[in-house]
Amino acid sequence: MKGYLILFLCKEGVLKSRTKEFRISNGLYCYVGSCGRNCAKRISRHLSSEKNKFWHVDFLSQLCVPVLALVIEKHEREIARIMRKFPSISGFGNSDDNENESHLFLVSSFRDVLIPLTSLVGNSS
Repeated sequence: MKGYLILFLCKEGVLKSRTKEFRISNGLYCYVGSCGRNCAKRISRHLSSEKNKFWHVDFLSQLCVPVLALVIEKHEREIARIMRKFPSISGFGNSDDNENESHLFLVSSFRDVLIPLTSLVGNSS
């Protein structure tokens, strides 16, 4: 299973999913997800504004615009574990992950995301 990141530029507001509400501040957010063999299809679905909203990430289009997507040959839990150093939106996108509090993180720049992820890229475990 592969993981991916999508960076979103968001404006302040309340994001409403089917069952929850999340308070979002202005800023750059990094969403961590998983994909099987067809990562391009999964990511393009999340980037599209025309979709049935199912996952938490689908609701980000209410307040956010996608900036960049990146596929990493690691499971989403490993990526989210590395990203825990950043402030997060508790309970967002982690319904199948009891190890990590969130899969949506507030970051200051793409560079700040890449630096901690380099430990995953060079590690084959």
